[in-house]
Amino acid sequence: MHVHSLAFRADLALLELGGSEVDDRGDHLVVRAEANPNFYWGNFFLLAAPPPAGEVPDLLAAYDAEFPDRTHRAFGVDGTTDQWTRPPPWSRRASSRIRAP
Repeated sequence: MHVHSLAFRADLALLELGGSEVDDRGDHLVVRAEANPNFYWGNFFLLAAPPPAGEVPDLLAAYDAEFPDRTHRAFGVDGTTDQWTRPPPWSRRASSRIRAP
C-alpha cells in the first residue's frame, strides 16, 4: 500500500526505527510493536480508505486475528484530501490579516 499522508509516513518511519514491524497487506498496513503490546499507535491497522459499513465486522475480526492478546483496537485512515468539512478557523484568521498594498 502506498501511504499518501506525510504524517503517517513520518510516523511509520519513526516506528520502524524504534523496532516496530510494518507489514503491507495490499489494502492496509499492519503495524506491530511486539516489545510494547499496549502501545496503541504502535499496534494498529493503517487503512487505505475508510471501510464500507458492511466490511467493518470483517475488519474487526482481522484485527483480532492479528493481535489476539490486545485489549484495544486502533485504526488509521490514510489520505490527504477531504481532511476538513470546512476550512480550519486559523486559516480564515490568517487570510483576513493579509491586505493588498
